[in-house]
Amino acid sequence: MRQLRSTGARKSVSPEAVAIKPNAPEDARRPTCAQAFQPGAETWLAGISAAGSSTVDCYRRDLRDFEQALSFLFGHAVRTEVIGRIDQPDVDAVVRHWLSAGASVGTVLRRFSAVRGFAGYLSRAMEIDCSAILSARLPQMSRIDRQPVGDETLNELASVEHGKAWIRARNHALLLLQADTGLTTAEMASLDWSSLLDDWAGIAVTKTVLAIRIVPLSPPAREALARYGSIAPSVWFPTRPLFINSRGRRITSRSIQLAFSRRRTELGLPTAVCPMSLRHRLGEKLAAEGNPPAIVAGRLGVSVHSVKRYYAELRHRRTLPSNRKTRSRCLGLTAARRGKRRRVIWPIPTLCKTVRVASLRDPTNREVQS
Repeated sequence: MRQLRSTGARKSVSPEAVAIKPNAPEDARRPTCAQAFQPGAETWLAGISAAGSSTVDCYRRDLRDFEQALSFLFGHAVRTEVIGRIDQPDVDAVVRHWLSAGASVGTVLRRFSAVRGFAGYLSRAMEIDCSAILSARLPQMSRIDRQPVGDETLNELASVEHGKAWIRARNHALLLLQADTGLTTAEMASLDWSSLLDDWAGIAVTKTVLAIRIVPLSPPAREALARYGSIAPSVWFPTRPLFINSRGRRITSRSIQLAFSRRRTELGLPTAVCPMSLRHRLGEKLAAEGNPPAIVAGRLGVSVHSVKRYYAELRHRRTLPSNRKTRSRCLGLTAARRGKRRRVIWPIPTLCKTVRVASLRDPTNREVQS
C-alpha cells in the first residue's frame, strides 16, 4: 500500500488498483483532447505545429490517454500541476494499466515520449519541477533479430499482387528498389523523382537521418521503376514524390510496412521477415562478395562498426566444418541430440513398446520396457 499524490486530498491506493472506477463521472473518466492538461497542453502543441498536423494530433491523443490513466488511478480529474508530482511508482502503475488494457510496449513508449515532451515544456515555461517523470524508468522494447531473406523468398514476395494495376507496379518497384539499395522505409517514402540520377543509374538519398549517399540501381529495379512511372496516375514533376498512395499523396513508412506485412502473411513467412530484412540481405551480400567494411557502411549509410555483424556471421559460416560430428561439437550439440541411436517412447499406449536407448555413460545398450 502506498499513497498516490494528487492535487486534492491524499488517498491510499494499492499499486495493483489500476482498474476503471465504475463510480467515476464520465467526464473525469474519459476527458476529451481539448480538456487534457489545461492550461499548457494546447500552448505546447501550438509551438510544435511545424511537426505536422498528424503528429500534433497523435501527441494530443497521447496526453489525453495519460490524463485518463491518472484519472483512473486517483479517482478524480487531474490538473497540469500533478505532472510535477508523478514519480516512479506512479509511472509503473500507469504502465501496468495500459498493458492490462491491451496496449503494446511500443504504444506505451510512444505515449510517454509525448508526456516527457510536455513535461520538458512545463519545466521550461511554467517552472514546474518534472525531473521525476523525466528520469523515470520505462519498460524496455524487445528487439527481434531480423532474418535476411534469400533470393527464393524475395521472388515469392515479388510475385504477390494486390490492388489496381499501378498499385501492383508501385509495390513491385518498392520491393525491388528496397532490396537493391537497402534503404529504410523512411528513406523510401522520402524519395522524389528528382532523387533519380539523369541516366537512372542510381538514387541520391538526401532526406535521411543516416549518411547522405548515392546508391546504384540494378537493371531489374530500373525496369520496375520505369513500368510504375509509366502507369502511375500523376504527372512527372521533378518535385513530385516518387511513390504515392491512392489519394495522390506521398506514401508513408507505415504504408510500406503494411504492404510488406500483407505479402508476408499470404506467403506464411515468419514475423521476423520485414522490410529491414531486405537491408540485412544487402549487407550480407556485400560482405560475402569481399567488399571492405567501409564500402558496406557507405552503401547502408551507417558507421563501420555497425556492419561488423555481417562479417562475423560470414566468418562463422565459412569456418564451420562440414563434418557432421565436428559440426555438432562446434554448435554445442551432445551425442544424444545428434541422433546416436536414440528412440522416442510415444505417450500413446498403442505406440509404447520396447525401445533401445544409447547411454552416454554406459556404452552397452540396455532394453527399456515401456
